[in-house]
Amino acid sequence: MAKATIPIPELNQFDLPSVCLVTGSEEGVTFHKRRLLWTPPWVYLLILVPAGGLLLAAVVSMIVRRRAEAELPFSELGWSRYQQARWVRPLSVVFLILGWVFGMMFLASDEAPYATLAPILLILAMVVPVATYFVTRKWVVVPTRISQPHVALRIGTSLAPLRTAEHPRAGGSHPAAQYNLLDIDGGKGAWRITLTRRGLTGVALPPADIETVELGAEAAVSVRN
Repeated sequence: MAKATIPIPELNQFDLPSVCLVTGSEEGVTFHKRRLLWTPPWVYLLILVPAGGLLLAAVVSMIVRRRAEAELPFSELGWSRYQQARWVRPLSVVFLILGWVFGMMFLASDEAPYATLAPILLILAMVVPVATYFVTRKWVVVPTRISQPHVALRIGTSLAPLRTAEHPRAGGSHPAAQYNLLDIDGGKGAWRITLTRRGLTGVALPPADIETVELGAEAAVSVRN
C-alpha cells in the first residue's frame, strides 16, 4: 500500500501517467471516470449517540461529505480487481451483520442443530470480513482526505507513486500541454528571433520554459533541467 497526494485539477488522463494504481503495470492501461467520496472520520463517532445515532451520522455524512471527479488509470487486471473489491467488501459487511443476528438467534434456540451451528456462524461472521479486507486491501483506490485543492489517495501498489515521479512530464502516453513563444528583436540586417517552448514539466508543477532556440543564427539551445 502507498499514498499519493494529487491536485484535483490533475486527476485526468492528460496529467496522470499511464500507470495502473492497483498493479503498477504500464501495459494496456486505460482511464476510467470515478467519483471520489470522503467523509471526515469524526462523523462515524456520531453512531455512538444514543437514540438515533446511526440516522444522525447518515444525515451529517451527506452534508459534510466531500467529492472529487477523477479519471484514474487502471490495467485490465487492476480494473477487474478494483470492481471486485467494490462489491465484495459491502457483501462481507452484510454477512457480518446477518451472521451475528442469526448466530445469536441460534444460540438462544433449544434445538440441538441450531445450538451447534451458532458458534460456527458467529466465528465465520468475524473471520470472513477480516479476510476479505486483507485480500482486497491492495485492490482499492481510497481517498483518505479531500481538501481543496488536493486529494490524498491510498493506492494498491507502491510502484505507482515511484513511476509517477519518474515521468519527466505528466500524462504517460499523452504529451503534456505545451505552447511556443516567438520573440522578435533587433533591426534591419540584424534581426534576432528566439523560439521558447513552454509547458508542464511534471505533476503539480507550473508551466515553465522547457527549451529555448535562437532561429536564423547558429542554434543555441538551452534545455531546462
